[in-house]
Amino acid sequence: MKKIALIGVENSHAPAFAKLIKNNPDKYGDIEIVGVYSYDGAAARKMVDDGLAPMAADTSSYFLDKVDAVINTARHGDNHYEYSMPYIKAGVPMFIDKPFCIMPHNAAEMIAEAEKSGALLCGGSCLKFAPEIIALKSELDSGVMGKVLSASLSAPVQMSNPYGNFYFYAGHLAQMLITMFGLPVSVYAAARERTVTVLCRHADFETTLHFAKNYVVLVHAENGTRYTTCENITDLYEPELDEFCNMLRTGKMEETYDALTAPVALLNAIYLSYSTGTEQPVKPIR
Repeated sequence: MKKIALIGVENSHAPAFAKLIKNNPDKYGDIEIVGVYSYDGAAARKMVDDGLAPMAADTSSYFLDKVDAVINTARHGDNHYEYSMPYIKAGVPMFIDKPFCIMPHNAAEMIAEAEKSGALLCGGSCLKFAPEIIALKSELDSGVMGKVLSASLSAPVQMSNPYGNFYFYAGHLAQMLITMFGLPVSVYAAARERTVTVLCRHADFETTLHFAKNYVVLVHAENGTRYTTCENITDLYEPELDEFCNMLRTGKMEETYDALTAPVALLNAIYLSYSTGTEQPVKPIR
């Protein structure tokens, strides 16, 4: 039996994970939630009152030496760094929600500590599991469409909020681009009150990102054009949880540390670009 804690539960993600575990004993019977934490005490107490956790802790680090793994779903990306670091240093396996963190130097520190301690990590945006994106990428990778000429991707954004503003929701579109085409070489971005538009330069083609509305991918290739819309995003909680549980069971990560931190590099470059009005290189975390 793997004992886990959920920290930063002031959102819809933590209850969704807890309900999957509770309602699917045949699949997750080896996973036991022993407690939750949130700076929002009411959110943590609600999970207890709803029968999704036996207790609520007073601090995010309470579960050190008490659990086998941790799920960090804090709404603010800075709390992904703050809450996760004590567990990473202790070698505790973790799921860290999107964004992995906000600042590149924090991401570099998290990975450096994970490599020292051997902490297994997973997480990021659930959009990497969207079946529509996986199917389209498979078609592109097969070569049937020929060379990619250009592409356009979009996803929702919230530019003003208490959880990191642009960074709060932007991780989804960053993950969509990286899953489809990898990190671009550079970005040029322009921001308005409710949107950000980005020109991404890849090695031999360009893409555009539209932080605005709806989860959409449009690809123009030599042998045709493909358009897909990602539906039923809430169904993607389960593959996220599966990745975490499989990591605990096998002792192996499905993604590298560098893959987990790639969206941090991309979002930082986009933010710097629209803040300065200049094209910015996309610098991998390491």
